[in-house]
Amino acid sequence: MFSRRLFTLLLVLGLRPVQADPGLPPELPRGVHCAWREAAPGEAHLLMLPGWRVQPDWAWHWLQAVSAALPPAWSAGTRCVLRGPNDARFLQRDDLDLAAWAEALRTTLPSGPVRLIAHSSGSFVAHRLLRLLAGSPEGTALLGRIHYVNLDGAVGEGDLALDAALIARLASVQAVAAADGMGESANAAAMRALLALAPDRVQFTQLDGRDAGCAPGARWCLHMLPITRRPHRPEGFDLARDYGAIGPAHPVQVDYLRARPITAAPPASAR
Repeated sequence: MFSRRLFTLLLVLGLRPVQADPGLPPELPRGVHCAWREAAPGEAHLLMLPGWRVQPDWAWHWLQAVSAALPPAWSAGTRCVLRGPNDARFLQRDDLDLAAWAEALRTTLPSGPVRLIAHSSGSFVAHRLLRLLAGSPEGTALLGRIHYVNLDGAVGEGDLALDAALIARLASVQAVAAADGMGESANAAAMRALLALAPDRVQFTQLDGRDAGCAPGARWCLHMLPITRRPHRPEGFDLARDYGAIGPAHPVQVDYLRARPITAAPPASAR
C-alpha cells in the first residue's frame, strides 16, 4: 500500500524511476535516492545530505555505515540520500528536484521521528528543503518531527537560510564542528553562529580531532571528521574515500549522534 501510494504520487508529479547502481535505491525524484519503509513505533527515518559533488553511491555507503553503527531502531524507517550539490553554495539547483522530494515527504512519509543529517554544503540543501516543507500544513506537521544535524555546514542566506523562526518549528537542532587543539574544522565559526541564533534550541557539539590523523590544524581534514574518525588525507579531504571507503581503517563517525539521542518530544513552539 505504502509503495503504491508513493509511486502514484511521483507519477502525478511527472517523475519516472531511473535505474541506479547496485545497492543504491532508484533515483526518484531527480538527485534523490530513497528506500521507502514504514516505521514501527519508536523507529526513526534517516535522511542524509552530503556535501559538494559527493556522488550518491558514496553517500549511500556513508548512510549504511552510520546505520550499522547505531541501534537498529534509529534508522529502521525510510532512508534517503541525495547527490551532493554541484557548486559549494548550492546556487545551481537543477541537479536536485527538492520540490518534488518535499512533496513526497510531506504527503507520504509515515509517522515517526525523522533525523535529517547534512554535511558541509549539504546544509544549504537541507535548509531549502525545510523551507519547502514549511509551505503547507502537512509540511508544518512534519517539521515538528525533524531532528536536524548540521555537520560543519552553514547558516545560509535568503531561501537557503536556517533562521530562529524555522529552528523553533523543528524537534531539535544540533551544530557539529571539530577541533584538534591547533585549529578547528573549516566551518566551525558558522556552527557557532548557528548556536547564537537560538542558544536555547541549538546544541553545539565539538568533535575531538586530536587522534584523527590530520596534520595539526588542518581545517579541511577536520571538516571530514563528522564523516569518518580518520580522514584519508591528513592535509585536506578525499571525498570519494572519506564518504565511500569508510571501513575498519577509517571508521564511521557517530559520536555526535550518541551525544543527542532523538525523542518524540515536540518543538518548544508547539508546546
